[in-house]
Amino acid sequence: KPRDGGPVCALGLWDGHDAGAALVVDGLVVAAVSEERLTRQKRQAGFPRRAVAEVLRLSGVTPAEVTAVGVAGRYGRAPARALDRRYAALNPLHIDPLAWSSLAFAQYQHTVAALPGLRNFESAVGLRPLARELADLGVHTRDLGALDHHLCHAMGAAARSPLPALVLTADGYGDGVSLAVWRAGGRRAQELTCLASQGPRASL
Repeated sequence: KPRDGGPVCALGLWDGHDAGAALVVDGLVVAAVSEERLTRQKRQAGFPRRAVAEVLRLSGVTPAEVTAVGVAGRYGRAPARALDRRYAALNPLHIDPLAWSSLAFAQYQHTVAALPGLRNFESAVGLRPLARELADLGVHTRDLGALDHHLCHAMGAAARSPLPALVLTADGYGDGVSLAVWRAGGRRAQELTCLASQGPRASL
């Protein structure tokens, strides 16, 4: 809770493909926007500058009132974030997931996720470009954190489910995981326990 007793305004981001932003005020989602809706580029990737500005406008929250920022994806994102302008300029519809560049970047992310020392360093470095982008928009919160990719998926599913629930998350990959099983118990969707997970080789 902010020291002045004001509301907790948490900004959520995804800066990969299908980039977007959402704003949560005191636990309630008040605005959510996909970057592609504003750029008119299907599956727009990169830091969602326009979406961040739009969720703040829609909610009436000023950049200075944002108390925390969470971004999905902890490991392996530093190169894309450091080269964000180039990354965002790519047409996602023209990217071949089986091209050597796509496979090399995927392998880099898997390697980083598997090495604790490297992933901690890479995770810290990967937040710096995000902090600069946020500062350009007037958001200067010190509470900026990277969240587990599959946990974010699981949280979204659990928030829409009767509790308790069993949640399955399946993705190409994210933070070195392609498949995970979660128990959403208790009274809140936030009470998630990962029961099992599989690496990128389990990806469909």
